[in-house]
Amino acid sequence: MNRSPFFADLLNTIADRGRMMLNLVRGDEPVSVDSLARLCARLLSSQGEASGVAYAREILDRWRTLDADGRLAFLHVLRDRFGTDHARLATAVDAYRAAPDDRTALALHDAAEPARQELLRRLNLAPGGIETLVRMREDLLSRLTTSSDLAIVDADFTHLLSSWFNRGFLVLRRIDWSTPANILEKIIRYEAVHAIHTWDDLRRRIEPDDRLCYAFFHPQLGDLRRGRAHPGDADDDRRAACRRAAAGATTAGHDGGVLFHLKLPGGLARHLVRQFSD
Repeated sequence: MNRSPFFADLLNTIADRGRMMLNLVRGDEPVSVDSLARLCARLLSSQGEASGVAYAREILDRWRTLDADGRLAFLHVLRDRFGTDHARLATAVDAYRAAPDDRTALALHDAAEPARQELLRRLNLAPGGIETLVRMREDLLSRLTTSSDLAIVDADFTHLLSSWFNRGFLVLRRIDWSTPANILEKIIRYEAVHAIHTWDDLRRRIEPDDRLCYAFFHPQLGDLRRGRAHPGDADDDRRAACRRAAAGATTAGHDGGVLFHLKLPGGLARHLVRQFSD
């Protein structure tokens, strides 16, 4: 489920050397939203793979150090400085009206995309980028009730997460008593419906043959559980339904007694629940 150690080490090496090459080692330099905005602009204009990964890692590292006010200000930077280029869009609209064909339609599509979508894609290049972006969206969702003007930024997150967390990318794996302890610990901690109090309590739920438990995982998030599916006391038909789901189905519904107990990061919950309920 995790990235291979070689690939993870390679990404980190590229990022570290890129940071040194670009003189991005901060030392005691204070982190500010303006400095993040400048780095975001550099990331969008960068051409090399090493520089792109270095900028992306530096931006996300700095974002993690921001306090609540700083994170809100950064979201407004995404809204105000990395939106749609309206002059370019108007030119593309005129070109399409003058000659409506596939070529001008594609140019119109490209012009309509806000710069922050490409920025978020490039931020995803950083080691651990996807998980940090999920946390960023979680922060964004918590602010929408008081900052409705940020809904346009959330629309871009939603668009990208629809691709990155397409249910076809999720892997359904059997959970039993031989599952690694760090995953079992997350099940104890994050069970959303029926609280699990002790390891013995968990063992009673997943060890017997008539108790089946499955979990969804995303390959880029390692062993961070996306959601859990299980029948309570599984009869033969229910066990068969679970096994069919594990054998290749992208979702398992309530038919056959399969229940979903989801406890997800806020940045993903709405998106995945919507997918599995469609």
